[in-house]
Amino acid sequence: MQDNANLLRPLLLRLVDSLLRQRALQLLHQMLQLSYRPCVISYSSAISSCTDSVQWSQALHLLQQAASSSLRLDVFTYNATITACEKASLWSQALLLLTEIEVTRLEADSISFTAAMASCKAAGRWQPTLLLLAEVRKRGLKVDVTMQGLVLSACEKVHKHLLARQVLALVENTMLRSLKRHGRS
Repeated sequence: MQDNANLLRPLLLRLVDSLLRQRALQLLHQMLQLSYRPCVISYSSAISSCTDSVQWSQALHLLQQAASSSLRLDVFTYNATITACEKASLWSQALLLLTEIEVTRLEADSISFTAAMASCKAAGRWQPTLLLLAEVRKRGLKVDVTMQGLVLSACEKVHKHLLARQVLALVENTMLRSLKRHGRS
C-alpha cells in the first residue's frame, strides 16, 4: 500500500501545482474584469504560472500588459518571463528581455542570466550561452554550479566537449584566485 502512495505522490503534486497555476491566471483575469488595478506582484505571479512551454505567449502578453498599465516592473517580473521563454526554447526572446531589463534601468541579477542561459542551452545555442557567462563574470556576479552546468550542457549538446572543459577550467581558475585573494583557500 505504501509503494502505491509513493508512486502517486509526484502525480498529485504536479496536479496541485497545475491547478494553482491556473488559479493564479484566473485571479488576474478576474481582477481586470472587475476593474481592479493589479500590482506588479499580481502580474509576476500570473507570469510565473506560465512556465509550461505552451504558455510562453501568455507570459509575454502579460508582461506587455503590465508594462502598458504604467506599472513599474521589477526584475522578478522579467525573470519569470525569461523563464517562460526558456521552457519554449525561445532564446532570442529571452535575450531581448534580458536587454530590456537594462533599458528599463533595472539591474539583471544571477537569476536573469541563469534563465537566459538556460533558454539558449535549450535551443542548442552555445555561443550566446558563453557570451552570457562572460557577461556574468564581467559584472562581478557569482558564477554558480547551475551556470557552469548550463555552459557544459550547451557545449556538449553541439559536441563542443573540449571547449566546454576549457571554459569550465577558466571559471574554476578564476574562482580559485578569488578565494585565495579573500583568504579562503
